Amino acid sequence: MGRRAVRPGLESTAGMKRLKRLIDDIVFTIKEYRFQNFEVVGILGKNGSPACGVTRTWLDNRQQDGQGVFIRELKKRLTLEKLDIEVLGVADHQQDKCIEWLEERLKEE
Repeated sequence: MGRRAVRPGLESTAGMKRLKRLIDDIVFTIKEYRFQNFEVVGILGKNGSPACGVTRTWLDNRQQDGQGVFIRELKKRLTLEKLDIEVLGVADHQQDKCIEWLEERLKEE
């Protein structure tokens, strides 16, 4: 699927309904992990994505600052549920930074 079709599809009524179900499952899973005494150290999103961009997204036929639809809705829900979990955007050319970020989070434990 091309990037142009993703955002309008996700922001449609049907798309938002599907996102809500997906986010419901993710929130349930995070709560279950925590109940079992696991810590969720973070959530990774792919910067530049119309769905999963954290600080960069695809909008108006170009990559620009902003959030993808899925990440935007997930972060709203995490806030509503009082789940303080950092969300990191990863660009294809900066995967080493992501690994460093994860290693730092794991050292803190």
